[in-house]
Amino acid sequence: MFAYLLQAYASKVIYSVDHRCSGVENPELIKFSDRFFLYNQAVGREITGAKAQEVAYENIVKTLKTVKARPCFIIAYQASNYRLAKRIAESQFPGCKIIYDLTDDWTNFPGFTEEQIKRRKAEEEQAITGADVVLSVSKRLYDWGKSLNPKTFYIPNATDFELMKTTIEPGDTAPELIGLRRPVVGYTGRITPWRIDWELLDKIACMEEKPTLVMIGELHRDSIPLKEKLQKKENVIFLGPREYYKLPTFYRGFDVCIFPHTVDLQTGSMDPIKLYDYMGCGKPIVSTAVEEARKFSNVIRIAEDHAKFLSLLRESWNRSDHNPNAQMEVARKNSWDVRTQELTLLIRQCLC
Repeated sequence: MFAYLLQAYASKVIYSVDHRCSGVENPELIKFSDRFFLYNQAVGREITGAKAQEVAYENIVKTLKTVKARPCFIIAYQASNYRLAKRIAESQFPGCKIIYDLTDDWTNFPGFTEEQIKRRKAEEEQAITGADVVLSVSKRLYDWGKSLNPKTFYIPNATDFELMKTTIEPGDTAPELIGLRRPVVGYTGRITPWRIDWELLDKIACMEEKPTLVMIGELHRDSIPLKEKLQKKENVIFLGPREYYKLPTFYRGFDVCIFPHTVDLQTGSMDPIKLYDYMGCGKPIVSTAVEEARKFSNVIRIAEDHAKFLSLLRESWNRSDHNPNAQMEVARKNSWDVRTQELTLLIRQCLC
């Protein structure tokens, strides 16, 4: 969203999708306007590792020449992309600055050996110290970045407020939610085995009121056994991913939006976009006590434990006097339009 909105402030913006995530076999350049391009880095199914990075580098350089772009700055996400961006800048565009987007603490993700964690931490710290500017989305990431690079700034995530606010306006409800047993408790976002508190979800499904629990989002493959076990309950529905622009039609069908994340170091470094989306849609919100939710405790109900979470759910769906104005005002102040203006000003002050 930032890349798309940035075209209002830059002569040309190219959003490059990592070849590991592009979902296509051959590189492709999509022109949305004279100022905004989407580039898929695809390198071929059989190419991996260092060779893939080499092909990605060559293809990006070729693409930049095709669209006659000479970048003055590159925003990179993840250490491997930082190295790629650094190489492009140094070899092709002297003077081009690197902005490192610190959006997750990859050293606290589960499933890594001690050696892998040590290597990841070294790679992240190399990117932080080597960047001209570091952006951090959470207070914990800001503290980490600032300890290594004085040009680290706290720039949290945001929401498409103009889209989300349509939830409270007259409109259609997603057909999948019509006729469901009330109350409907809903979640949107990636569904992983480590980020979601699955025990809490089970307790929600087992509440005496038998609320309908609706989970919307991409399911990590390691979550499949947990999903299958939970879905044995007839009041639990997994709908899979849905297009972002359609989310208001689902939020209209929710009685309460939930944020059932585990409270640990990994989630403590996050600043989930869904929290801003939830506030923008105007529905009551109940969250576990993750760090970045606490800063909105005046408009989000925060639960320190499972029992409190269930109690706040009941309180939320039983109240008929819910006033969405305060939380929607927070979302309005944290829209992508506002954030783009802040980031653009920061970039001009630091790099121009």
